[in-house]
Amino acid sequence: MKILFIGVILFLTLVGCGSNDTNSSTDSTTTKQTKSTYSKAIQPQQTIVLEYPDKSAVSYKWWSEDGGLLGTSDSIEWTAPKKPGEYTISVDAYYANKSKKSLSITLRVVSDSNSSDVNNTPSNSAPTITLKGAKEMTITLDQAFNDPGAEATDKEDGNLTNAIQVSSDVDTHKEGRYHITYRVEDSEKATAQVMRTVIVKAPTLHTPARSFADIKAMIQASKDGLMNDLTYIIVGDSTRADTHTAPADKDNNSQLYFETLQAKLNDYNVNTILMARGSHEIKQFLDGSNNPTVDQVIDLIPNDGEEAIIDFSLGVNDFFELNDERIQNNSGSFAENRANWKKIIKDRLIEAIQRIWNAKPKTSIVLVTPNAIKNWKDGTDLMKEIYKEVAKEQNLPLADFVDDKMDGGATENNPAYDDWYRDGIHFSDKALKILSNYMLNNILP
Repeated sequence: MKILFIGVILFLTLVGCGSNDTNSSTDSTTTKQTKSTYSKAIQPQQTIVLEYPDKSAVSYKWWSEDGGLLGTSDSIEWTAPKKPGEYTISVDAYYANKSKKSLSITLRVVSDSNSSDVNNTPSNSAPTITLKGAKEMTITLDQAFNDPGAEATDKEDGNLTNAIQVSSDVDTHKEGRYHITYRVEDSEKATAQVMRTVIVKAPTLHTPARSFADIKAMIQASKDGLMNDLTYIIVGDSTRADTHTAPADKDNNSQLYFETLQAKLNDYNVNTILMARGSHEIKQFLDGSNNPTVDQVIDLIPNDGEEAIIDFSLGVNDFFELNDERIQNNSGSFAENRANWKKIIKDRLIEAIQRIWNAKPKTSIVLVTPNAIKNWKDGTDLMKEIYKEVAKEQNLPLADFVDDKMDGGATENNPAYDDWYRDGIHFSDKALKILSNYMLNNILP
């Protein structure tokens, strides 16, 4: 019975076994040429794995007999033609010392009736292995790798998945091309084998960051020593800063957010800085009328900003100030002023971002929706809307804690969130810890 697929690793030998060696030299390049014959007969359309045993070469090129390039790694899969006959494959291995080794392999493809030397019997079908997941996978250096595995079936023996033997040389801590080989044998000793390639490469850093994946890559690079001065700057108001007279009273310690992030980011060699004060507005941040100012933050950003992340959460106090003016001037309802307030605060937020980028163009900025206002859902909705639109328009990561963890911030008359607050706007320790962990889940690798 015809074998549909049999994988066999060819361990190529460069000396012995009756091979013919020829040495030649051209300038500084030394070439060693070797000929070999594949020891087993191969059936038409059977796939085998050819693996070059010497992994010290810096590159490889596999060639078909008509000169076509078959592959450039240390191993390839070769599927026999339909027509029986002898075929030749060659491989060139190039070394750092400019030497080159070339091997020519003769492979014999036979018809079913002449395949007695293949490891199978006429009445037995070979098993089949099917990879789960992609045949070639790429992961980031030091990223955890979970092998998707493979499944095996056999016409006579049924499901052989549990009998698959797996061998792997994957090293997630070193860049390179690696292979996982899956091999299975049925009750009649017929075998099947397939191979997966795993490419491990250093993270690609995109600055300014455009996603939390970019932020995670930056922080991982800091831990790996690829970034030497990564700085995480938290810009906020009293919902981030400890402005109270009794900091020992933990219910009044908004700085818990900063302290929690700082403790974790220290493990990744990230320098964490807090730039926040009570009642701070974006307007004051821009015009310098109250510290911290945008210029002070810019001074803290290393070089061109490639190694800086700003965690930005301002604007609620701008909203309160505009609302107070409305009340004092008796200038209409919230609904009548909403569109104008939105434009004012949104323009200020965009100006702050652009001022930072004008001075330090590679600075990464993460927007964090301000705390939900406990008894004013309309105010919360306005700030969420502003942050979502600016994040989309400026292509920035947005940590939308209010929607993600607080069901949209509908806290008005909702007792489920009563213990999240110590007053109408400031979070309790419980909510600050939830917020801190939410943020860490977004930014840590």
